[in-house]
Amino acid sequence: SLELGLQESYLQFLKDTYAKRSRALVQALRQHSFAVSDVAGGYFVWLKLSQDTRQLQEKAQGHKVDFKPGYLFSSQAKLKDCLRLCFAFYPEEKLLEGVKRLVRAIEDN
Repeated sequence: SLELGLQESYLQFLKDTYAKRSRALVQALRQHSFAVSDVAGGYFVWLKLSQDTRQLQEKAQGHKVDFKPGYLFSSQAKLKDCLRLCFAFYPEEKLLEGVKRLVRAIEDN
């Protein structure tokens, strides 16, 4: 594929795919009144909530959705009210369903 130059078209396909997924996730979060910035790179969206996300994670898993609590990414055990969502592996419709499940978990927590 390198000799044929196929990597360029595949890279463009990945960029387009990830851009669509990130836009879908951000838009769905905004529709549920989350303050979230547009994705400028990477595979993740960060949310800041008004609750400890370690406790929320268990509730979310009960709704069959998951995220990484922010404290895992802090060397000083901060970011307890933040969470990280990944959009790289899921098509848009799964991301939209995931946001609905996350919202239900937050409401139940």
